[in-house]
Order: sequence, then structure tokens, then C-alpha cells
Amino acid sequence: MTRPTSVTLIGLLAAGYSGVSRYASSLIRALGAIADEVPDVELELVTTQRGLEAIGRWPLAVRLAGGAVGNPRAGPRRMLAEHLAAARSSSDLLHFFDLT
Repeated sequence: MTRPTSVTLIGLLAAGYSGVSRYASSLIRALGAIADEVPDVELELVTTQRGLEAIGRWPLAVRLAGGAVGNPRAGPRRMLAEHLAAARSSSDLLHFFDLT
């Protein structure tokens, strides 16, 4: 039996109201809702505390971004948080909703 494919969703903008933010939060919620139906895929979400609160119930692994870089919603902090999340991931696939 093969191991599941691991996917990290980097959704730092999931709490906003723009088109990208709405897309990110909607897709994250939808993937969380069907995760049990796709046992060959392991999902991990990287977001901010605010993003996690906006998404609501997320049944799978979560890693919060920010910490030492402060609020990673925009500019250099967001770029740093995205790059750190990518570097720390051992997933087979990274999905950035909006890459700076």
C-alpha cells in the first residue's frame, strides 16, 4: 500500500474579504468537508489565527503562521511567513492561494 499524498495549503489571506481571500476560505472549507472521502490525501493548513477563526471548523492539521514575524497579512512579513511555511513543509505539494 502506498503512502498518502501530502498537501500543504498556505492560506495566510483566508480571513479577508477580497476575491482571493474569499476563494481561499471557500476552498479550504470545501476541502475540509470532503477530506474523509479522499483517504489518499493528507491535508495540512497553514494560516493565521484570524484566518483559522474565519474558516471555522477545520478537521485536519493546522500550523499557524506569524509568531516571530508578527502579523503576516501583507508586505515583507507575509513574504517571510510564506517562505518559512514552504521551507518547513515536507509535503508532496504546496498550494499557495496568493503568492507574493
